[in-house]
Amino acid sequence: MSRLHWAAVAATASLLAACGGGGGGTASTPSPQIAKAEGVYSGTLVSNGTTGVFSSVILEDDSIFAIYGLPGTGGGTIVQGFVAASGASTNGAYSATGKDYGYTGGVLNTTATATYTPGVSISGTVSTGGSFSGTTANVTGYTYNTPAQISSIAGSWSGSSLFGNATSVNINASGNYTGTSGACAISGTLTPRPSGKNIFNVTYTNGITGCGIPNLTAQGIGIASSLSNGKMQLIIALTTADKSVGTVAFVTK
Repeated sequence: MSRLHWAAVAATASLLAACGGGGGGTASTPSPQIAKAEGVYSGTLVSNGTTGVFSSVILEDDSIFAIYGLPGTGGGTIVQGFVAASGASTNGAYSATGKDYGYTGGVLNTTATATYTPGVSISGTVSTGGSFSGTTANVTGYTYNTPAQISSIAGSWSGSSLFGNATSVNINASGNYTGTSGACAISGTLTPRPSGKNIFNVTYTNGITGCGIPNLTAQGIGIASSLSNGKMQLIIALTTADKSVGTVAFVTK
C-alpha cells in the first residue's frame, strides 16, 4: 500500500495594497476583503501517484487539523495519518506549516499553500509534491457553525486509535473522560471551544503500565458527527506540546 503524505497547508500570505501615483493622483479604493478560511472541507488528495481522500477543519485562528487515507467500503476511510498545523488566511489565500503524523508512527514536517472560497471550497499543493481539493458540500452529518454541546457526547464510546489500538472512553456530564487505549489507561477533558463552533478542546493524560510513552500529556480537538448507520462518531486529534507525538482516536456510540 502506497503511503500517502499530506501537509495541512506554510508562511503568512501577503496582501498587496494598491497605491495611487504621485503628482496629485487619487488613491484607488481597496478591494473588499474575503473572509478567513475557517470551516470544514473534504475531498480528494493525490500524493505519490495515489489518489486518496481527506477531511479537514480550519479553526478561527487558522490552525488546521486534517485526517487522510484511502477510500474504504461504505464511504469510509482507511486512515493513514493526520496533520496538525498553524496557518494564516488572507483574501482567498491560505498557507500553513505543521506536522504529518503517519499510522506507522513517523512524523514529517509539512507545508502547503492553497486558495479558498470561505466555507465553500479549498484547493492547493503540498510540499511532498501532492495536491488536494475539497468542498464543504462533501461533509455530511456535521455542522460547523453551531455550538458544541457536552450533552451530545456524554456516554460510552468505543473504537480504535490511528495505531490500531482498541480504544474506549466514558464521558460524563461535565466533559471529563476516562478510558483505555490498548492496555494503557487514559483520561482528560472535553470542553466546548469558546468560539461557539461545533468543536471541543481536548486534554489528554495517560498512565504508566502498558503505555508506549508513560505519563504522556497532549492536547487537541474533538469533533462529533452523525453516521449514516444512525450511530455517532467522535474523532479526537491530539499532539504533545512540542509536536513530537500525535495520534487520532475514532470512537462511536
